[in-house]
Amino acid sequence: MRRLSAVCVLVLAIVAGAGMGMVMAEDTGHQQGDLVHACAAEPPGNFSAPATGNETIGWVDGYWYDQPLNLTIGDGLNETELDRLSARTAARIEALRCLSFESLPDVEIVDRETFTNETERQFAAVSESDRQFDDAQFSTMLMIGENATDVRQESQSRGVGGYYDYIDERIVVIAEDPDHLVIDEPILAHELGHALQDQHFQLERYNRSTKDLNRGKLGLIEGDVHRIEHTYVEHCDEGRWNEPCVTQLPGLNTGTFEPPNWGLWVMQYQPYSDGPAFVEHVYGQSGWDGVNALYDRPPRSAAETINPGTEVTVDPENLTVTHPVNTSWELIETNRSVDHNVIGPAGIVGMLIDPVLETHPRPITGAPISAEAFIQGDPDNPYRYDQPVVDGWEGDRLYVYENDSETATVWKTAWNDEYNQSQFRNAYIWLAEHRGGDRVAGKPFTWSFEDHPEFDGAVTIYPDGDRLWVVSGPSVSSLDNVTPHMQPLTTNELASELSFEGLTGDQNNTVRLEDDELSGFGPLLAVLGIIGAAAVGRVIRHQVE
Repeated sequence: MRRLSAVCVLVLAIVAGAGMGMVMAEDTGHQQGDLVHACAAEPPGNFSAPATGNETIGWVDGYWYDQPLNLTIGDGLNETELDRLSARTAARIEALRCLSFESLPDVEIVDRETFTNETERQFAAVSESDRQFDDAQFSTMLMIGENATDVRQESQSRGVGGYYDYIDERIVVIAEDPDHLVIDEPILAHELGHALQDQHFQLERYNRSTKDLNRGKLGLIEGDVHRIEHTYVEHCDEGRWNEPCVTQLPGLNTGTFEPPNWGLWVMQYQPYSDGPAFVEHVYGQSGWDGVNALYDRPPRSAAETINPGTEVTVDPENLTVTHPVNTSWELIETNRSVDHNVIGPAGIVGMLIDPVLETHPRPITGAPISAEAFIQGDPDNPYRYDQPVVDGWEGDRLYVYENDSETATVWKTAWNDEYNQSQFRNAYIWLAEHRGGDRVAGKPFTWSFEDHPEFDGAVTIYPDGDRLWVVSGPSVSSLDNVTPHMQPLTTNELASELSFEGLTGDQNNTVRLEDDELSGFGPLLAVLGIIGAAAVGRVIRHQVE
């Protein structure tokens, strides 16, 4: 039973087109072989039901993939019309993906205001300790100074076009006009694709407890569905179906979307940008059988989807951190399923590109990642996350500690050699300087933000061979208590051992030694999962840009 609610959405840029890598065969007509995969059955001329019913790939609940519906949608969709549209859309997804639906999930239409209100209620239930964790990790990344959970809420409310809830097995699509309930058919197709995945591969079984684990799994999940959606939409655009996408909304790529935080958006969007190419790479080698096999061995990290065909050489979770002892700092107790987070290469790219996109197209001198290097201008692969600054990333762990109402963090990053560690080190130095941190005399690699309008406290970094530690605290004096086992390098050691090459070619203007100082995430969604990583919980979301 599909349900209609008088509700609506602002559909934003690159919904149906972003991040899909597939070239279609030349259009030679409406023959079945040109439209869908060879696994799909051929519809009879009168579109009569097959003897095997829903077990037939390409026929769902009374409708073939190429069967005209002849809907009258001038006054919007009623429940009967939505049922018919959902069945045919599902049949089209089957015929492109070579899998059959066990049953159709409920489909509900809601408006943006209703979705936003429900999102606000869910985020209001986030505990104070989870908010502290969120604030602390983004502050350490010098990306969001405070109220990070509120920024997530705003991003979620504005940047979702629909989702599949795999616990309640329902689809929610956001429609634009409460008086004219016509949804975007490609978004419906996308979410039905997730329902099909879930019925065959049980999406809830995956460990997605950290940002990087989540993005690795979503690279497969979103890449698979985006590949099918791209074919679906291309058929619509080229009139290849017997009847086009009768509810495809025009003018989606308006370019009007401005996220509340660019770095957060870039982090969340990585699976949508890189996932399709990753799945296409596997499909090109071994077809749908190869893609299906991935669900038993999904990517462990965004690093694998950023670079299709490669795997990280070190388990990103396999890092040890010595926690403070004999001090007042203790691991913060949250509702998270793990006591740490893994930021991963997509998160690092997000934190470094954030200030660049904030001011784009005005360039920023010496930025580790330029807008030109990141924005590819290709709707099939809009962003490039394969940046030199994350070359050699082999893992990281970020822990948050508390002392009364104050928090501190230890973020350990691992690289495959000292050179790549130094590239990230230099990039972090540039970011600390760009964010207005005050260099602390006599304490190399330490910046104070105690008088900063956005950020707070202090941060220091410890280069250690092919490892780099980033430590934050409420004050400069607190840093030694957070990491009492570490011995900071002296200024003389820095001057003799470290070189500070520019990150944009041969320039040497990123960092310099000057005297004894160095310049320097209820019913709609699992909010606690979102605090750990975007959409970690029970829903698979269709991001809109």
